[in-house]
Amino acid sequence: MSNYSTPGADNRLGAAAYGAAGGNTAPGGPAAGHTPPDPDREPLRAPFPRPGFAGRRNPKERVSLGTLLADTPRLFVQLAKDELERAKRELTAKGKKLVTGAALLAAAAFFALTMWAVLVTAAILGLNEAFAPWLSALIVAGVFLIFVLGLVLFGVLAIKRSLPLTPEETLDSVKRDVNAVKGLGRYE
Repeated sequence: MSNYSTPGADNRLGAAAYGAAGGNTAPGGPAAGHTPPDPDREPLRAPFPRPGFAGRRNPKERVSLGTLLADTPRLFVQLAKDELERAKRELTAKGKKLVTGAALLAAAAFFALTMWAVLVTAAILGLNEAFAPWLSALIVAGVFLIFVLGLVLFGVLAIKRSLPLTPEETLDSVKRDVNAVKGLGRYE
């Protein structure tokens, strides 16, 4: 059975080649070294769309080895392009998360500097007067501290979610493609 068969399709020779009653040995049948397809075995399918392939040929039409060999370089190039596009999409998504985390950390740094200025002001006012003016400055610094802690927490979480920067889905897909070329595993 060809690897390019359609789901549910019988063999390319038809039921007549195997004998309708099961005892005939027509040319190309079991006596010629051919066995009927196993109905429990799913046919192998290409792991990516084959552009233009279905439009050129009827899927039930038998494809020659020469045609398959001629299509192989184009299919490998298309596979490589598809995998690169997938890697670009995955890295772009991770990059956006990384930028978001970095922006939150930058905002936290700004508020930390502001908090420092307020704390310095509070210390100066605390030494110059009684407790009323600097106590209000410490309350403002406490509010800034809450903002800083929240921004740092969300920024660190956003960066951790984007790491590592390796395109894991793409690498898994490439491994499946390599195994498909080697003839290992199960493919749809």
